[in-house]
Amino acid sequence: MKKRLFFLLIFLIILISRGSSTTVLIQGQVINDSLNHPVSGQVVYIFSDSIFFTYNRVVYTDNFGFFMDTIQNIPDSGIAIPFWVETFDPCGNQWLDTMVYSVNSPIFVEFHLCIPQNVFTCQASFSYEIDSLSPNTIYFFDKSTINPAGPPISTWYWDFGDGTSSTMQNPVHAFNSFGSYQVCLTIAIQDSSGFICTDDTCENLTLEPYFNLGGLVFAGNYPINNPEPTGDTGVAYLYRVGGGDIFPVDTMSFHQYGYYWFANIPEGDYLVKVHLTAASSRYKEYAQTYFPAEGRWQDGESIHLADSGVFNADIHLQPVSDTSSGNGKIAGMTIYGDSYPVIDPYPYAEVKLFNQAQHLIAYTFSGAGGYFEFTNLPFGLYQLQVDATGMYTIPATAYLDEMLVFADSLRLPVFDRDITAIGDRVFSGEIQVVPNPFRESFTLRISAPKISRYTLHLYEPAGRLAYRRQLHPGMSDYQIEPSHLAPGFYLLVISDEFNQVIFTGKVIKI
Repeated sequence: MKKRLFFLLIFLIILISRGSSTTVLIQGQVINDSLNHPVSGQVVYIFSDSIFFTYNRVVYTDNFGFFMDTIQNIPDSGIAIPFWVETFDPCGNQWLDTMVYSVNSPIFVEFHLCIPQNVFTCQASFSYEIDSLSPNTIYFFDKSTINPAGPPISTWYWDFGDGTSSTMQNPVHAFNSFGSYQVCLTIAIQDSSGFICTDDTCENLTLEPYFNLGGLVFAGNYPINNPEPTGDTGVAYLYRVGGGDIFPVDTMSFHQYGYYWFANIPEGDYLVKVHLTAASSRYKEYAQTYFPAEGRWQDGESIHLADSGVFNADIHLQPVSDTSSGNGKIAGMTIYGDSYPVIDPYPYAEVKLFNQAQHLIAYTFSGAGGYFEFTNLPFGLYQLQVDATGMYTIPATAYLDEMLVFADSLRLPVFDRDITAIGDRVFSGEIQVVPNPFRESFTLRISAPKISRYTLHLYEPAGRLAYRRQLHPGMSDYQIEPSHLAPGFYLLVISDEFNQVIFTGKVIKI
């Protein structure tokens, strides 16, 4: 009986081998259940060890967790040939398998794993910088983070909001025109287990319209170096004006044709200052000047840029008048006005010297320590003005004669705020100071309705009270003897019994 069964089995095998064949498709997906993400690169084994057909193959899941195998030349005799599909679950430390049969092709198998891993999060972020020479060109920098530390970012996708994109990590993009754009960055990270982290972020980027600003710089009737070389080099400073403040924007030197030029300037109001370099042939002949021809920044005109550039913002340099020479000297320091009683030098400020007729006769710049000086001056009355763009100053007065040849201890304060001057009050009487300038004392003559008392104050230019005296009623002449005061300019303030200012004026001690 056993021999008959054996021969029958041999007969069936021969019969199957001589019949037709078929193809079986086995496919499936591996899912990480703990994260509900596909698992890429997972090993999947497919094999069969039946007496009718043997097969053994290893396949791997793709980036989306899918695997597939096409098995050919399977005997097609109507007998269901079994195949084992299995993979290893490291979380459970076990094999997961399932049996499928050839007669059910195509076959789909799904495995759900629990894979231990360090779960991480990702956050897209970026910064950008505008090219100062080409304001429509933007440098983008990826600032995305992974927390805790995980695998590196694998893809970047930038959408610039103008119909263009990039897959670089740190792209440089030139927009065709100014306007508002929404720039978005999308990042993706995938670890070895197949876990994928994606994130995106968007920022609204506004490119302002940019304009050009320029003009000729005249020294006398002609621009410097135009039409003939004059050996002069100019330095132009650009300041933005707004909200009561002045902000430095740009600086450029120029000499050819006497034309200064600032490019790619945003819309707004601007102030331009120009001076000649110390190496220029006419450096001492022309002082620092603001557009269009002003010696102080407060008097300069702002230039409004909107819709189009300005190419004719010409500046006429302030000339320095000739003066006779002498033996006098005026010197001192430019200081921060709020530093008193500590003397804190204010460096590199322009100091202008005017004669009694208010003609500019010389200028200089204070040094790193704030020191300045004017030499070879004839005797007479002088006024000094400090110009520091955006800062506020108080003019000072100096008097030179045979008794005071050198006035070399002046302090010229510079403030970062507007200094409100003491305004004149309506006063029905008359007040005189005799003499002015004075040496040791002066007479204050008051002709006014009788009140209980007056108070006299003398303030230094920096605002510090230097002298105070109460003036009792019943007199018309008061002898004032502030002999301890140093030579210089003082602000005279007289107030009434209600502390209301009725008079302000200037006195000079020599």
